[in-house]
Amino acid sequence: VTSSDQLQWAWREMLSYRNVATATHNIVAYRYFDSKGVLVADNDDDGEDRAGSNLAQLLSHKCDNVLVMVSRWYGGIHLGADRFKLINRAASTLLDECGWGNEGRGNAGAQANVGSV
Repeated sequence: VTSSDQLQWAWREMLSYRNVATATHNIVAYRYFDSKGVLVADNDDDGEDRAGSNLAQLLSHKCDNVLVMVSRWYGGIHLGADRFKLINRAASTLLDECGWGNEGRGNAGAQANVGSV
C-alpha cells in the first residue's frame, strides 16, 4: 500500500472474506511512505493486547509499503504468551512467501500479494 485509499480498500477487501470477517481477532499493522515521502505506520490489536504493536515492530525490520493482517480464532484453549509468537510467525512466513524475505526492504517491489498461513 502506498496511500490511505489503498490501505482502506485492502483492509475492506480482506474483511470481505467470510472466514476473516468471523475471526475473533484480526490483528493489523501497516507501514508505507505517502506521496510526500512521509512515513505512515500504525496498527490495530483488535482486542488482542499488544499484538498489533508486535506486528508493527516486525514490519519496521522487514518492509515498507505493506499491510499485514493476521486473523485468529479463539478455540477454547488459552495460548498465553505463545499466541504472540504464533501471530508473528504467521506474519513473518507470509511476508517471506510474498518476497520480502530476511534480506531487508523492497524485495517485493510493487507486486500485490494475497496469501494465508
